[in-house]
Amino acid sequence: MNIQFATTNKGTTIVELIIYMLFLSVFFIILTNIFVTSLETRLEAETTSAVSIDGRFILTRLMYDIERSEAIISPALGSSDSTMAIVLSGVDNTYQLQGGNLVIINNNGTNQLNSVNTRLTNLTFKRIGNSGGKNTIRVNFTIESVTVVKHGPRVQNFTMTVSTR
Repeated sequence: MNIQFATTNKGTTIVELIIYMLFLSVFFIILTNIFVTSLETRLEAETTSAVSIDGRFILTRLMYDIERSEAIISPALGSSDSTMAIVLSGVDNTYQLQGGNLVIINNNGTNQLNSVNTRLTNLTFKRIGNSGGKNTIRVNFTIESVTVVKHGPRVQNFTMTVSTR
């Protein structure tokens, strides 16, 4: 008995390899673009969030401190200044910009109010109202993200008017 085996070539040709590599390359390019886009979106969301959170925190902190202050030392009535000094629980507290950061200076030292992800500009404190009336301060400032995203840094303006109790 003579048994013959059928032999067939089941190898891959160079053309098939090139086509597979082409499909694989296109797949990796699409995957890389999706990954880069998601990272850019995440960074934009983080910078927007940092600006918003810092702005709200600063407004809330200033409102809390001004409302419970015993006296407003500066700015003088009817004038604007980039520095505000108030008396809280018998302690002088000065609010001012230092190197793009809003700081409070008092007996305990210097404390920064904004995060390292943002910087402040255009800070003004304006004392408004009538002499003999409630002390009222109008606060204006601009917060800018330190991280620059695809469309530039995030910038937001904040304004608030608050009176002492």
